[in-house]
Amino acid sequence: MIAWQMTRAANRNVPRRASDRMTGPGEPSVSERASTGRPGNPPHRATTFALALALIVLPAFTYYLWACLEFNAGLPMWPTRSLLDRLPPPTWQAVLIIAGWLAFQGLLQLVAPGRQARGACLPDGTSLTYRLNAWSAWWITWAAVTVGIALGWFRSTDLADQFGALLTTANLFAFFISLALYFGRRAIAASHESTEGGLRAFWFGVALNPRIGTFDLKFFCEGRPGLFAWVLMDFSLAAKQYDLHGVLTLPMILVCAFQFWYVADYCFHEELILSTWDIRHEKFGWMLCWGDLVWVPFTYTVQAYYLVGHTHDLPWWGAAAIVLLNVVGYLVFRGANLQKHRFRDDSTQPVWRRPADYITTTRGSLLLASGWWGLARHINYFGDLLMGLAWCLPCLFGSPLPYSHLVFLTILLIQRERRDNARCAARYGEDWDSYCRKVPYRIVPGLYRLLLCRSRLTRRPNVGDDVSAHGVGSSAPECAISPVATEPVPGRSASCKSREQSGSRLSGGARRRRTGHETRSRICRTWPSAAATRPSAMLQALRNPVVSGGSGARMCAAKPRNMILMNSRTKT
Repeated sequence: MIAWQMTRAANRNVPRRASDRMTGPGEPSVSERASTGRPGNPPHRATTFALALALIVLPAFTYYLWACLEFNAGLPMWPTRSLLDRLPPPTWQAVLIIAGWLAFQGLLQLVAPGRQARGACLPDGTSLTYRLNAWSAWWITWAAVTVGIALGWFRSTDLADQFGALLTTANLFAFFISLALYFGRRAIAASHESTEGGLRAFWFGVALNPRIGTFDLKFFCEGRPGLFAWVLMDFSLAAKQYDLHGVLTLPMILVCAFQFWYVADYCFHEELILSTWDIRHEKFGWMLCWGDLVWVPFTYTVQAYYLVGHTHDLPWWGAAAIVLLNVVGYLVFRGANLQKHRFRDDSTQPVWRRPADYITTTRGSLLLASGWWGLARHINYFGDLLMGLAWCLPCLFGSPLPYSHLVFLTILLIQRERRDNARCAARYGEDWDSYCRKVPYRIVPGLYRLLLCRSRLTRRPNVGDDVSAHGVGSSAPECAISPVATEPVPGRSASCKSREQSGSRLSGGARRRRTGHETRSRICRTWPSAAATRPSAMLQALRNPVVSGGSGARMCAAKPRNMILMNSRTKT
């Protein structure tokens, strides 16, 4: 997440080009895919540094969580060099468990009974076929684990006992798979995908849907080994609690039950993953591979790991409230996703027993604005956050570590919502502005709101630049209410202009501040010449005003002449 945020910050300084408007549906623009502002330049140093740093920090954080849970009773501790001596080495048993697990789940992906489904349309106009058999693979897995424990092939606490060694081994496997994807990128990339190398290609991946025959690597890793292993580790940690203390506490039962239901529900509605962000837009590189194989099974189990050594109980009303919170979160999350999926299949179906309300874009797409999706533009994220909170609350408040999952999930979903909003704004233009006015809230209804005005910022013109080449006509005026002449912002949307030109549209607080100034001035600017945009010329114009007669109008006689302070009345 740190690396992705710094990447987005670097890309916000990249000027939009005409080729950005020619990308396929759902594809990032050229400037979003590039790590530089101009073709041919080397990657942005800040972005490269952030990606390299994240390759170290993220795995180190998983080890830090494990060390706090294992050696400090689940409490945070200051990282010291002594922790390096406690890093768990891989063991042959851990290697056999990881390798056997991946092979077993891969075999189930190929042969378990299921049905075929077509995915979303790809940028080249084609679509892929996926084998949906997670529901049968889920129950086959549990049957195999039960038989293995009954026959004595392994113990129920083996995963809990080998947790540290499994963490190291999973990291090694994730890096090995990511390196294989990177060096084999020319073989797995589609014809329209770039095969250029570099750290960015290793991190984000090159191919959107890397496949070996019909076996889709991203689809497999997204939904099988990591998710299934997460719940198996929960149950192994619960067995460890019973083995140590002779009791299985209510908080442990709640955490295991909530997360078992979450993954089982995913398997039952596996088809819905085909329309998610990861499958449609994210390429398969280290970020997704490591997240699926390491982050999910070894950090989402932090609540169960914490409860192994904390055998507190919950009052009945507290347990009931937590169950209710999880149920509400699930209903919001699953109801919203099902509603979106059914609307995509048939837009004539009623939504909450009423005709669906939607916006038809100029591209022909439909933006659902009723039902769950009339409350917020990513209401499903809100349900996900409610469930995440319900998973943390059984641990009570003795340590902040069990809530690290909720913190991470909040950052992830907010960042993902902003990425999706930027993509849709670039894709749908004014239609997206209309949709945002109709559904103003981002994630939480009534709390997390998007400003109705969407700014499109580009770089400031340099000397000798053709201003019209940046999408702004040299004769188009821009007006803003401001006490000081500032540099004009190119590419401002029409909704911004109309709001600034009409004082009646200002909020009440803004009107009071505007009328409360002793000097009210409207600075009307047209695009000046390139030389006139220099800050020195602007300051010189402000320092040498000429007061004209008794009309109260102050005009800047110094260059640039096209900056005029109009309608200024000073109270006496």
